[in-house]
Amino acid sequence: MSENHTIAEPISTSVISISATISHSYLFFMDHFKHFVKLAAGPIIIWVLADLMCEILFREYNLRLDSTIPRTIASASFALVWYRQFLLGSEHATYSQLFDHVLSPGILNISNLIKSFLRIILIHCN
Repeated sequence: MSENHTIAEPISTSVISISATISHSYLFFMDHFKHFVKLAAGPIIIWVLADLMCEILFREYNLRLDSTIPRTIASASFALVWYRQFLLGSEHATYSQLFDHVLSPGILNISNLIKSFLRIILIHCN
């Protein structure tokens, strides 16, 4: 028996190739590695400082705090800025632009802030 190694043409042009998507993602990551490290430095520092502060407060004052919330916010910020890098380019992928957007009128208000805190409290009380 001989094996046929020909690749069939996709039936539809809307078919997404998994291997092409992974290849494209990897190439983008490698082409923008310096920018990735630059964008990841802030969240990494926040992760370390949040854990360090929780440990210091526990050892010195016997206060047990959870560092999940600051780490989650830092990680989400990084993810948003990295996706902006991929979708819009380097000139639109900065934390200052992200925070300007969040603080713009209509996005951040007291009602949304209270709702967010309530969600966080409800999620962490389970």
